Amino acid sequence: MARKGNKGSFKKGDPRCGRPPGKPNKAAREIRVFARETLEAPAYVESLNRRLLRGSAPHMETLLHQYAYGKPPDKMEITGDDGQPLAMRIVFGGRFKPEGEPPA
Repeated sequence: MARKGNKGSFKKGDPRCGRPPGKPNKAAREIRVFARETLEAPAYVESLNRRLLRGSAPHMETLLHQYAYGKPPDKMEITGDDGQPLAMRIVFGGRFKPEGEPPA
């Protein structure tokens, strides 16, 4: 017997579905715990100090720090000449004309 409509189905955004917003999944939590335990182990800290002094610490350590403590925010500021606001010109449906050029 066919059902009429979708009365029993879940819809996108239904709060009864999935993980609540903002709650990290279990795997992410386990990775964070592992990364912190590894980075804070005395043997690892000693090894890291030796490699840093030699200048040979690989990028994996950066990744572990990001997993353990979070990635710092990336910020980018775009300015014009001498820090002035950036001048922008948007042209729709036509050819760009430099300032001072007479219209066609």
